[in-house]
Amino acid sequence: MASSPSGVHLVGSICGAETATESFKKCIAAFPARLRRLPDGEPASRNNFVGWQRSVFSHAPFMLEEYDAQNDVIKKPTATPAEIAEVVNNLPPLNLRYDEFGLESYAEFRRLRAEGIIPQGVRFLVCVPTVYCVMSLLRAEYAAAIEPLYTDALIGCLKRLEAEIPHEDLAFQVDVAAEPMLIKAEPGTVIYHFEQYWEGDAFTGSMERVASLVRSVAPDVDVGLHICYGDMGHKHFIEPVDTADIVKISNTVAAESNRVLNWVHFPVPKSRDDDAYFAPLVGLNAGEETEFYVGLVHPNDEAGTMKRLIAATKYLKGKKFGVATECGLGRALTEYFDSIARISSGISTVI
Repeated sequence: MASSPSGVHLVGSICGAETATESFKKCIAAFPARLRRLPDGEPASRNNFVGWQRSVFSHAPFMLEEYDAQNDVIKKPTATPAEIAEVVNNLPPLNLRYDEFGLESYAEFRRLRAEGIIPQGVRFLVCVPTVYCVMSLLRAEYAAAIEPLYTDALIGCLKRLEAEIPHEDLAFQVDVAAEPMLIKAEPGTVIYHFEQYWEGDAFTGSMERVASLVRSVAPDVDVGLHICYGDMGHKHFIEPVDTADIVKISNTVAAESNRVLNWVHFPVPKSRDDDAYFAPLVGLNAGEETEFYVGLVHPNDEAGTMKRLIAATKYLKGKKFGVATECGLGRALTEYFDSIARISSGISTVI
């Protein structure tokens, strides 16, 4: 197994790209022979992660969490069971549009590949959130009732994409971007708006949901995880103490989904180049086929990136691994892109 990183993973969104075509060209040029999978950059309205999914519930905006100027949740009286039932009974079909945008971008992906711009063998990457990520936008009492409907709609999007895109061209990334805060919250507390709305253990319930989504993907379609601690205002909602939760999430989802996890991406805070952060990685057992993408590349920080890489490599021996940034680049300053591309390509080998 390689002792140096092979390839680069792009988490999803790309800064400065207004269209999928622009993003595809920008990334292929910036990361030559480094990409196994290529996202469309989540341009325009989709560059705010799941924020644009609020429009799915525009018919009933009272279900959505509201925030004050400090981004704290504005508390409202809890809806009654009768009020919730009335909303659910009158709910129109949920149009998430992940399939619509995916097919539109894939048409450009295929065109650029035919022109020789996108290399053969690179898969088209579609990034989707966990259902819990989106349900966190809703008031908790409504989230519990809407979750089954949203789950069916999201899986429906995946199945449409699987039906219309050749499986050898397709990859799905499940963005596990709210669960880490939920499982770290002390009993009776809520971190931002990540509130539990089901009975039982937070970790068990959330991982069952992630594994079920992963399990729904066809065996010959690549699927991976992006594990995240948030990127609001370029800050994590909480700072990870080490990689223990990343290992626990990866191993649990791999075991419960009953299929290959093709990759796992996880963040490395800029300040962490110490053994204590990376040491839990020796416990990774997601599978021999799984690639691990270490989000240790920070812009304009070649020296720090090398320190983080040296530390991570010690605990990833025997694993397939590559490099990445901590999170998507949709909210990053455009001027950081060239630095990220140069550092990433400089420390990784071609695939």
